[in-house]
Amino acid sequence: ECGGEPINLGTIIDEMNQLKGALKKALDLADVVVTSGGVSVGPKDILPQVLNRLGKPGV
Repeated sequence: ECGGEPINLGTIIDEMNQLKGALKKALDLADVVVTSGGVSVGPKDILPQVLNRLGKPGV
């Protein structure tokens, strides 16, 4: 409706370097990045750590 085209980068395991690499790729390809899944909220959820390491704005 607004002209966006989804890009599916597949499933990424909960591993810091793989997740960071996939997010860097997504940020290079797109203006907006949406993630889903993971371990949920809690100490085992590494997504906030990875996003914060990628720079501002972070989480």
